[in-house]
Parts: sequence; structure tokens; C-alpha cells
Amino acid sequence: MPTRVLHRARPGSMVRWRGPLTGAWLACTLASGWALGQAAGGPPPVVKEQTVTNAPAEMIEAALDDAANRSTTARVDIKVTSAEAVTWPDGSLGCPQPGMAYTQALVAGYRIVLQAGEQTLNYHAMSRGRPVFCPANRVAPAVPA
Repeated sequence: MPTRVLHRARPGSMVRWRGPLTGAWLACTLASGWALGQAAGGPPPVVKEQTVTNAPAEMIEAALDDAANRSTTARVDIKVTSAEAVTWPDGSLGCPQPGMAYTQALVAGYRIVLQAGEQTLNYHAMSRGRPVFCPANRVAPAVPA
């Protein structure tokens, strides 16, 4: 029975790995920074699958680093719940601070949601730059697609 193995690398790079029991080399080219390969034979390994869509790998890595510093959960145990391109309704990037004024223009960006134990951590970003932590009480929705 085939088993799924999750690998992570830079977008556009070629990833090669050996199957867990067969020793056969498997390869694929990454578009998004994540590859889900198929390995044949043996019992399925324990695999922590993560839902990742179209956010750049560098942004996801930066959010994971910050979440590890912000929580008591080890970085390897933090799960990516979602990472998607969104359009923010204004310059607050969906995380308005009370008393602040923001540009009133649509802003292309990303929303990354991480799960660190029982804690959900939200990160918002513009299309370029680093994701910024957004406390749950300030999270505002993105513009509907």
C-alpha cells in the first residue's frame, strides 16, 4: 500500500528522496515549496500533513519561527492550518489597531494560520515582506474572493 511522505524545500527546486523501505529514488520539482511524494511498500509512517495553499515558503517559515518564539510549543510541533493569498480591505492588513488610520485601498497579501498546541496564531502580510502576528481579538476578514 503506498504511503504519503511530506517534504519541504525551496520553490522551483528538485527534491529527491529514497523510499522508506524500497530504497528507490523518487523526485519531483516544487511549485509551492511543498511536495507530497508517494513511497511504496511497508507500513505507513506517521506523517504530519499540513494544509498549505499558495503562500510563499519564506513567509510560512518566518511565521513558524515567530510562533515558536511566541508559544511554548516546539517549532516542529506547530502545524500550518492554512496559508493563502487574500485581498485585505485596507492598509491594516486585516489587523486594525484602535485609534490608527489606514489607507483605504485594497491590498494583495497573505493570511497564514498556525496551530501551536491549543493556541491558534494568525499572521497577515502584504504580497511582499514579512508576516505580522495578529492577535485573535483584532483579526478582521479579508475581501471575499
